[in-house]
Amino acid sequence: FRSGANGLRQCTVPLADPMDGKARYSVRLAFAELEHDAAGQRVFDIKLQGKVVAEGFDIFQESGGRNRPIVKEFTGISDPYEEPENADVVIDTSDITPSEATREVLLHLERQGYISAPDAG
Repeated sequence: FRSGANGLRQCTVPLADPMDGKARYSVRLAFAELEHDAAGQRVFDIKLQGKVVAEGFDIFQESGGRNRPIVKEFTGISDPYEEPENADVVIDTSDITPSEATREVLLHLERQGYISAPDAG
């Protein structure tokens, strides 16, 4: 992976404005366990649109070990969007492209010390 976040507790990126009407999305999340050496040391739930889509997700176990990437794809994710109370990142995507929204998230994570800027080269 070229970027990542460590220690992030919650991230919110609205895909559409409530006025856009109903929609269905596919969400692809990429993970790699970079710190722990055994299964069970970092286990968490993945929640999309207010619903748990993966309970007790263990990156080490799912990927087969440390430093091994895994991509989880969730299809049929639908509205309505329920905004979390205390998101670490909130991006208004109504007037920017997906690439610009991604850049905003990465800049925020960099400013907060969760990630380092990629090497220019």
